[in-house]
Amino acid sequence: MGDLGNIPRLAFPLKALASRRSRTFDRAHARIAARYAHAVKVPIAELTDAAFRSRDVFCPDLFHPNATGHTVWADAAYPFVAEALSRCVHELR
Repeated sequence: MGDLGNIPRLAFPLKALASRRSRTFDRAHARIAARYAHAVKVPIAELTDAAFRSRDVFCPDLFHPNATGHTVWADAAYPFVAEALSRCVHELR
């Protein structure tokens, strides 16, 4: 999970709370994924937070990601999804 504190629409102190909560949920996702051999935890925050510090990836409401923002996420996740699918295909053979 990326840093929700990057959402331009949020004002302080909600911005700080959103950052803290998103880190908490990201750690929980990592713990759960670690329990399952076939689960993949994409390090989305590390890969995309820099892009989401710009307003260029948000819709005019400054809350939701626009097509560029969704592309940033998809590009970051693609190698992990492709690798997981490749492992599945090889296991089926």
